Amino acid sequence: MTLEHSNGSCLHLLLSNDPEALAQCKAACKLEDTIVLADRATICLIEPGLLNADLSSTRIYCLKADLQAQGLAEKNLVADVTIINDADLIDLLYQHQHCLSWK
Repeated sequence: MTLEHSNGSCLHLLLSNDPEALAQCKAACKLEDTIVLADRATICLIEPGLLNADLSSTRIYCLKADLQAQGLAEKNLVADVTIINDADLIDLLYQHQHCLSWK
């Protein structure tokens, strides 16, 4: 992962599969923003339509450990997502000027 600071961008940490939290996160996302799915939010990756065209230009990542903790297999994911580890998350935090958590 390359370390390049995105000026003004935000890293959105989605920690829940709550529809309201997802809707608020999606509404707040700008083109240069990134979403990381963690904890229960990984369930969004197997439910068709939750991560849809609204986020087609947004980079979406998922923590591998949380995906495994939910008992989900990478082959069953319905969304285009990059699986990352904890070190990659630290890199993403460094790359973004702001960070928001959604529960």
